[in-house]
Amino acid sequence: MKAIITNKEILQEKFKDNFLEIENKLKEYCKVFNGKLFYTNKTKPDEIRNVFDKAEKEGINSFVIVGGDDVIPFFKLKNPVSGDGDEIVYSDNPYASKDNDYFIPERSLGRIPDGNNAEFLINVLDNFIGIKKDKRKGKFGCTAFEWIKASKEVYKAVNGRTLKISPPIKSNTIETKWLNKKKFFYFNLHGSEETKYWYGQKGENYPVAFSPENLNDVNCSNAVIFSEACYGANIINKCLNEAISLKFLERKAICVVASTKIAYGPSEPPSTDADLLGKLFFEEIINKESFGIALMKAKQNFVVESSKKGYLDITEKKTVIEFVLYGDPDLTI
Repeated sequence: MKAIITNKEILQEKFKDNFLEIENKLKEYCKVFNGKLFYTNKTKPDEIRNVFDKAEKEGINSFVIVGGDDVIPFFKLKNPVSGDGDEIVYSDNPYASKDNDYFIPERSLGRIPDGNNAEFLINVLDNFIGIKKDKRKGKFGCTAFEWIKASKEVYKAVNGRTLKISPPIKSNTIETKWLNKKKFFYFNLHGSEETKYWYGQKGENYPVAFSPENLNDVNCSNAVIFSEACYGANIINKCLNEAISLKFLERKAICVVASTKIAYGPSEPPSTDADLLGKLFFEEIINKESFGIALMKAKQNFVVESSKKGYLDITEKKTVIEFVLYGDPDLTI
């Protein structure tokens, strides 16, 4: 059974005349997915977390947060990496944890953002409600030139072979046919908190490699995305065309896993940090795990693998807490 957790009062205030349609869609979503709607008027993450504990006692085994940070806030965690520019890390990890060790999730959890747009939220919910499995198997992968070797190692987890490399690839040279009707998307690019773009790199050259506009005419139905771009999951005060993660959902992708803050990774194998997490996540979903369980297991296995040296280092700790899942955690490929 699934818990759908949101704040009715904030949704009403935010979307006003559109709220009733949103609420009806949430009820339909619950009916289709054997879910129960939990409204909370709490605004502090620690208090909201009690709703998760209560729901679990009712037999709930997966959780969906509906809304952005202004509806159900991310936890604002202390950044384990001092001096990298991020004072805090936006995270859903503590919601997925049953105890105070929020580095290791124990719950299947996803978030459906609202994109600060009622029509967007209704359409995303509608997409999940009417989802139909398909047999598409295609992949699209794009990496910064500096990270080719490392990216190839991750891309192999979905049997990916040919990566687009930036440079020379730029957003204005990407063709719709490369992206259309693909099952898996993998990105190992730079990101920015200030812009909507993801960037490649060769030396001191950082071309725009991917933008929301690249998806304007793309059929992303049933697509699964893993992005290592810094701020790839940043939706704070973002609208549809200001965040690639939101654009993927608008184009009917069913799962986006990305980082809310600065992410880390090696330039070549072996896979560590975001590379290792992405590899482990892809391996789980290829084995037909649901997306929420796949990310949970990937993080658990990441901690086991990374702790073989006796501890988690600061970038490993940050990796575990900053990667979030946008989508329904119970869906599978």
